[in-house]
Formats: sequence, structure tokens, C-alpha cells
Amino acid sequence: EILGVGLVFFDNNNKVTHLSELAKSRLHLPREFMLMEEDLISQCFGPDSQTKIRQALHQLHTNQTQPEIKLDVLIQGAKSSIMLQKLEHSAFGVHTDGIVMFMFAPKHDDELALNDVARIFGLTKADACHRERHDG
Repeated sequence: EILGVGLVFFDNNNKVTHLSELAKSRLHLPREFMLMEEDLISQCFGPDSQTKIRQALHQLHTNQTQPEIKLDVLIQGAKSSIMLQKLEHSAFGVHTDGIVMFMFAPKHDDELALNDVARIFGLTKADACHRERHDG
């Protein structure tokens, strides 16, 4: 897993071809979830989020100039952030064209976010707060 980021890979027909264990956990998927056969988007995301994700996938497939799209979505009712990025040829051990979905930790309160920033970048909480205010 990359810094606690769940990864989901979609082929050019928006079928899930690969799914990390962290992504399965974040999506609350049953063990019997079958790649390529089930619609992960409708199974795991709320109606508004489904629409946003499907539009973003379509945009990435058809637009050569936009390499990624960031979205705030609901995953099983919890606010989360995802990023969809066009995947060409190979990355993360996947050797195919398509789109990768990066699933970040669910959004919690600002205190938890600051603690995460401080931990990842080796900052004090005050430094993280300052950075959040100026970068966020």
C-alpha cells in the first residue's frame, strides 16, 4: 500500500481489473466480490458520487489533456476523497491501459488531518497547522 492509499484499477470499459486490500477494506466489499463481473461504482458509492465518478471516468477516457481528476465522494456514507488518473501502459505492477482510482483516508475532523500531516512529513502539529492554512 502506498502511504495508506487504496488503489482500484479500471480497464477501458470501466471494469475493475485490480483492487488492493486497503481499497477492499475501505469499500467494505464482501470477500466474494468478483473482479470484472460486478459494478463496483454502484455497489460502493452513493448516487451523486456514482454520477461524478462515471463522468470523470468518461472525461479521462476521452480527454487527452486532463491526466487526473480529484473528487470528494461518499463511500458507504462516509466522506472521502479520491483521485482518478489515466494509466498508460504500466504502473503499480499493472501492465495495461486504463484508469487508477486512488482512495485516500476518509475525511475526519481537522485535528486528525493535522496529525496525519505532521506524522507523514515529520512536522510538529503547529507546523502542520501553519502548512494547512497556507497550502490548503
